[in-house]
Amino acid sequence: MIIIIEFASKKRLPEVIALWKEAFGDGEEYVKNFFGKMNGEKNMILRIEEGETVSMASMLPVKCGGYRGRYIYAVATAEKCRGRGYCREVMAFIHNFMAECGENFAILVPAEKSLFDFYKKMGYSQTVFAPDIADAGKITNKCTVSEYYNMRKKLFSEYDLIEWGEKELSYILSPGETWKTEDGAAYFEDGKAVEILSRRIFSEVWTKPFALIRYIGDTEIKRPYFGLAMN
Repeated sequence: MIIIIEFASKKRLPEVIALWKEAFGDGEEYVKNFFGKMNGEKNMILRIEEGETVSMASMLPVKCGGYRGRYIYAVATAEKCRGRGYCREVMAFIHNFMAECGENFAILVPAEKSLFDFYKKMGYSQTVFAPDIADAGKITNKCTVSEYYNMRKKLFSEYDLIEWGEKELSYILSPGETWKTEDGAAYFEDGKAVEILSRRIFSEVWTKPFALIRYIGDTEIKRPYFGLAMN
């Protein structure tokens, strides 16, 4: 049996689309858009078995202060191949690649509570909690991505902001709208506040388990904040 784990290529895009649709239900245009805008050829890993893509994961660049990291996203295995450890093989490839590149941490957002334990078995340990605040306050004017990006960095300077680049943030915010508020800004999707930029959140209790971190080497992030993940 011939098994290869490698970076995605455009010729594999139809197989990526098929696996993505099976695993997550998104349409072809969504996957093509993600692959193109998020540099799928550089940031997506595939497990190829007998010439067929059977498992995948994306590893998108993020940073935190002087640390470089990856956000692990779209982890999927073909239904007919599940339970064989393929996901672990792909994740191990990513972690080894990161170590070779001198990157410091991987972060992911488990889709379900049960997956927290699944990923902890792969070395993901520190839980990142999200603020519980839900009221954005009074909305004033529309906010550009650049304005939101800068406000976000400034607000969370007291925390270790696990930060998207402006291009990646623009992609994440594209399904919804960003608005200025009386004391900051907020991002909405379908009329619901997804992230609120306000100093009020620092008086709230952060109890919602949101993400998990796996450190590469001796890195440690003491007060991490990661409020925006891919849908």
